[in-house]
Amino acid sequence: MKNKDEWFKEWFNSPYYHLLYWNRSESEAKGFINNICAKIALPKNSKVLDLACGKGRHSKHLHSIGYNVEGIDLSKNSIDFASQSAKENLNFFIHDMRKNFRINYFDCVMNLFTSIGYFTNTNDNFKVIETSSLSLKRKGWLIIDFLNATKTINNLVANETKKINNVEFSLIRRIEKNEIIKDITINHKNKTYNFQERVTALTLNDFESYFRDSSLNLIHLFGDYDLSNFDEPTSNRLIMVCEKK
Repeated sequence: MKNKDEWFKEWFNSPYYHLLYWNRSESEAKGFINNICAKIALPKNSKVLDLACGKGRHSKHLHSIGYNVEGIDLSKNSIDFASQSAKENLNFFIHDMRKNFRINYFDCVMNLFTSIGYFTNTNDNFKVIETSSLSLKRKGWLIIDFLNATKTINNLVANETKKINNVEFSLIRRIEKNEIIKDITINHKNKTYNFQERVTALTLNDFESYFRDSSLNLIHLFGDYDLSNFDEPTSNRLIMVCEKK
């Protein structure tokens, strides 16, 4: 690993990343999108930004239910894959979410499946919120789906081994300086590869501070994809819905 602070550039661009997380539930993702769009009554044909879109699974569903969608991600491999599905009102771009993208343009920005908190520099995490706010029209919506750091830390599985398509993954998890760290060792065809995930254990208080400094009001707070109330000890997710002032 060349630079631990920029771990995401290597790991998210690796085919092993997508293999490790191959079983993410499509039905759950689509159900969540449907639930959240209904909750905020997002009009059809609204302009939606899928921030850190990966291979575009959320973007494609948003488009299929009537929204004009742009997806951005730092991973060239992910955007190359997502772009195979590009069509009118569904487009994908390589872009760093810490940098501005289409000012005062979108009706809704979505940052889903823990796609923030990657940066060692706390100000970089704030920049993601700030640039998201700048991308929104007045009264636009920012939706962030983040892990519930409290429950994640309290239930951390320190060691795990998985074998997927003849690829062996050894996962070691730990907490270090308010970061949830996962060391990933991969054995495949007699070769060994090493990657790492690092996610800052951002809390609701952290996000509320970011929102206040970015002209955003926290309107809704949920703890799972069925939009149940957030409960810090027990909820699987921290889902926040903000409106731009």
